[in-house]
Amino acid sequence: MDNGFFVMNGPTGGIPGGIINGTGRHVDNSDPNAPKEIASRKIVDFEAHFCTRNSIGSAWQPGSPAFNFLHMSVRKDESGRLVLAAEGHKVETDEAFLEEIQGIIENNSLVGLNGTNEYTEGLPTEFQPYTLKALYDSGEKLFFSVVGNPGYEWCRNLKNALCYELARHGIEDLLPPKADRTLVRFDLKYDEWPRNIRYNSIYMEGDAYGKPCLHYIKSIWNRETRAGEFKRIINVTPEFYAHISELVEKTRLRDYSNGRIDYPDGVTFDTNRKPAIGYCAQGESDVQFNTFVVGEDISDGLKEAAAVIREYIESVFENYTGEDIKL
Repeated sequence: MDNGFFVMNGPTGGIPGGIINGTGRHVDNSDPNAPKEIASRKIVDFEAHFCTRNSIGSAWQPGSPAFNFLHMSVRKDESGRLVLAAEGHKVETDEAFLEEIQGIIENNSLVGLNGTNEYTEGLPTEFQPYTLKALYDSGEKLFFSVVGNPGYEWCRNLKNALCYELARHGIEDLLPPKADRTLVRFDLKYDEWPRNIRYNSIYMEGDAYGKPCLHYIKSIWNRETRAGEFKRIINVTPEFYAHISELVEKTRLRDYSNGRIDYPDGVTFDTNRKPAIGYCAQGESDVQFNTFVVGEDISDGLKEAAAVIREYIESVFENYTGEDIKL
């Protein structure tokens, strides 16, 4: 089927890219005249082949491979339905999913790669060429094939978009197991100089490890006055964590996990003056995911996702009518 794409020279012109054997020779067949601006924002046909580190889905299981090799396409079938094909699945999708893909293209400045067609012989499989094609309603085309790197942000973004779109249709193959996603503990912390604000699950007598932690604390510490400004402990229910779990999935908070639980080297609780956001979440399975990000490294996406969950936690404290817990 001709989807209107031009074909570039060299062994990486098609999708998916194949294994290129050799001894490290770098080959560049790029088209220097390919446009680096595309006026349209409406994709009508899309295809990509790429690899990511296996950080969700089967990666949580012992013995799973280190990488996800993914091939996905979105195009209309003979009946005019818009179909997402990936990982052996085919589901009817919608324009909103293509708009999400366009957002990934824009946020990662991928049009700047248009016309790139290069590869290096003999690299490991995960560094073989990654390719992306997008055809727009205006007839404009985006096509690039680059030396692979599973750490590319655009690859992670595409994988997450794919995972959640498949999950919307009941296909959870690429998501973590449900026991990992059903949270029993959730901590959220902010640095808003001079205040350090924390929302934490707190285990007390009667709380069973691995079950929803039924006590929750909000505390504020002022680093200028070296004094606590606020501390309150309340009872929460399993429904509290069920809603937190839903919000984590809805906001895709997990996508911002970096494995950190503390300040970067050279920065401490007492010396940091920059904004900071951190979280730690634990599922029924005991699997945890967490992040801690400071200053300019805080992405808008993380800010927005954390703000949604913070708003919910604040509402729980504001509407709480039971007795406060005393330590």
